[in-house]
Amino acid sequence: MVSEGFEESTYYADHDAYLEGHLPSAVFVSWLSDGAGTDQQTGVPAMLLEDTDAFAATMEEKGVGTDRTVVVYDGGDGLLAPRLWWALRRHGHPDVRVLDGGYRQWMEEGRPVDTEQPCPLKVMSKGAVFDTEAHSPRNDLLATCQDVLKAVANPDRYLLVDARNTAQYTGKVRRAIHGGCVPGAISCPRKILLSPSGNFLTITEQIAALEAAGLDVEALRDIDEPCISSPPERKRVVAYCNGGVASCTVLLALARVGVQSAMNYDGSWNEWGNRDDVPLANSTFCPHPGSILEKECLEKD
Repeated sequence: MVSEGFEESTYYADHDAYLEGHLPSAVFVSWLSDGAGTDQQTGVPAMLLEDTDAFAATMEEKGVGTDRTVVVYDGGDGLLAPRLWWALRRHGHPDVRVLDGGYRQWMEEGRPVDTEQPCPLKVMSKGAVFDTEAHSPRNDLLATCQDVLKAVANPDRYLLVDARNTAQYTGKVRRAIHGGCVPGAISCPRKILLSPSGNFLTITEQIAALEAAGLDVEALRDIDEPCISSPPERKRVVAYCNGGVASCTVLLALARVGVQSAMNYDGSWNEWGNRDDVPLANSTFCPHPGSILEKECLEKD
């Protein structure tokens, strides 16, 4: 925490940890730069590329094709793997799995690891094809700022879910000029869906956690119907966090219990919390976050 009420987050992709040890034949994908980057209009970092062809080209370079199952994993805290799971699904990959417990559990179980980084030329020589014609991108899984404004104006049709911790949801702590939450959003911190070690709870436990947070799982389920043609009375879930990452833990939990069409607001609070033209709830404000003027601004609020 830089100063009272303000947190500064530093984004990084831990390539060094990958080099120290990883699952055999695993390739490293940076959530910051592989198929992602800073939005040129808003300045929001780590935004997923909207161009499916560009994303597909990056995945092919990694040896990822749509003709084979992809298993993604992270260090074991269940944070970054769901993000890549969502990114691949959003761009049309038909079969993506998340390794529960990630590298941590793999090591705890004494399974084999590797420290060699696959040669890019050998990876590319396998001829992976990310077929965007046979598998169309799922644009319906991505929410923009305009989509969130629509959701705020239509609470009978959308359910906004905030995956940040309670302090950020209530505005006591913030990572942007504004603190608070999107009006109408319910609080569902991603960690309530995980065990203390970082593994996903059982489906029964996740349903209980989701419902305790205010999500009616049975009413939201859409697994048996195409999401685009779902009945109008069924609400669409729009999840967000600070940077569209923690929200993917919620999206994965929802998918496990049959809510397949939930959307991710990729800009999340990095965008919403730094705009002056969007509505806020639980609002706190300081035009000088992290500066020597922070305390003075907080005292005025």
